[in-house]
Amino acid sequence: MKAISIQQPWAHLILIGEKEYEYRTWNTEHRGDLLICSSANPKIEDTISGCALCIVNVTDVILATRKNYSELGLDEPPKRGEKIYAWKLEDVRVINPFPVKGKLNFYYVEDELIHIQDDEMTDEETQKWYDEYYAPYVYKKKARK
Repeated sequence: MKAISIQQPWAHLILIGEKEYEYRTWNTEHRGDLLICSSANPKIEDTISGCALCIVNVTDVILATRKNYSELGLDEPPKRGEKIYAWKLEDVRVINPFPVKGKLNFYYVEDELIHIQDDEMTDEETQKWYDEYYAPYVYKKKARK
C-alpha cells in the first residue's frame, strides 16, 4: 500500500478523525487509500512515533488560495509565490499499529502487514485491543528522580 510519514501530533489528529486535510507543498495525482505512518520524531507523550497508524481515503487535492485558505483549515493565506496543497482525507480506518521505517515522499508498505481494526467492537473488546496492540507503542515520558 502507498504510505506517507507525518509528524506528531498531526498523525495522531488524523488517526482520531480531527484533521481532515494534510498540507503539502507538492501536488499528487493519487486518489484512494493511503497508509498514514507517524514519523519517528518528534516523540510526543501519549502518541505513537515510527509506526503505521491508519488508512485514509485521499478524495481530493485543492490548491490553497487567498480566497479559500480558511475553508481548508489554514490560519493564514499562502504567501506570494508559495504553493500549499490541501489533501482531503476521509474514511479513516484504524489498523493494528506496527513499526515502519519512514521515508520522504510516498513509499510502499507490504499489504500483509496491515490489519484493519473492526469498528464494531464492544467497550471490553476495544480495551483489549488497545492494551494488546496500541499501548505498547505509546510514548510516555520517564519520570524524573
